[in-house]
Amino acid sequence: MMIWKPSIFQLSENVHQINLGGTSVVLIENAEGPILVDAGFKWSAKALNTSLNLLDYELADISSLLMTHFHPDHTGAASVLVENGVKETAIHRLDAPIVSGKQNMPGLMVTPVLKWLTNPVTKYLVGNPVEPTTLLQGGETLKFPIPINVIHTPGHTLGSVCYHLPTEGVLIAGDALSKRFNRLSGPSKVWSQDWAQGIDSLSQLTAFDYDVVCLSHFNPIMESGKKKVKDFIDGLR
Repeated sequence: MMIWKPSIFQLSENVHQINLGGTSVVLIENAEGPILVDAGFKWSAKALNTSLNLLDYELADISSLLMTHFHPDHTGAASVLVENGVKETAIHRLDAPIVSGKQNMPGLMVTPVLKWLTNPVTKYLVGNPVEPTTLLQGGETLKFPIPINVIHTPGHTLGSVCYHLPTEGVLIAGDALSKRFNRLSGPSKVWSQDWAQGIDSLSQLTAFDYDVVCLSHFNPIMESGKKKVKDFIDGLR
């Protein structure tokens, strides 16, 4: 049995990365109500609420849910949030049919042997369907009091996006970036639909300014984030 305890990184004045055990979400404190980026696994709601309480919030306070991609460790508890009053749910239009249940979730692993072993259990990880209220395209700015730039970075999934918070100096990278041997890396080859496309799409991240990079499955990069991303991309060339 995995023992979980709350772990919260303050990324900037208004942004917090919340570890949920095996994955994480991001809370953006916002004048119109807190925004959550990603929802965790379908069993993550209790751990999320415990962590929110430490920040003087609860599930019912969340005003909007923004999702980075359709994988169940990022969208599993979305339906629980909707049941608790979240009115706005947003995801890229290419991933939306999977979250809404109109399209079956594809196998998550692409390596042949692992695909054969693990993809049959995918259905047990999927949360209840949610119909997104907002379909993202990429390239738009969401007009919250804290503005959020949407960056379409396809590859990990076709509709993967990163969220850039210019006033906070934060890039929420989802699974578009990871770490390998404690060094910045691209999306996981094992879990990505099109890893080469995922690597190619990272060049867009150098067009924005940020110091902090939030990674869904790793501790955040807290300084010189853009330089480290650019150095990584340059090294690929």
